[in-house]
Amino acid sequence: MTVTNAGEGIPPSVRLCWRCEIPRGIVRWLLPLVAGFAMLVAVFPWSGIDPFPPECYSIFNYVVPCGGGFAPTAAILTAFVVWLGLVAADRRRR
Repeated sequence: MTVTNAGEGIPPSVRLCWRCEIPRGIVRWLLPLVAGFAMLVAVFPWSGIDPFPPECYSIFNYVVPCGGGFAPTAAILTAFVVWLGLVAADRRRR
């Protein structure tokens, strides 16, 4: 059996490419948003104290920087890097 990129001739239950069924535009915007949200949840200071020395904890109970600027910045950068990777992969495929 020959495997092709588009999955032609292969029954849907045996396809190896999960992105073949989802339009590229949706993947190109949805995946970076999910990655950015995951980064926001991972590095946002959910609890902690802010006296000297400042010590805040993430939702997974590890130390993260206190203050609100780091988490959104990391989330935006993560989403941008994932989007850039998807665009580069799409251009390489053409």
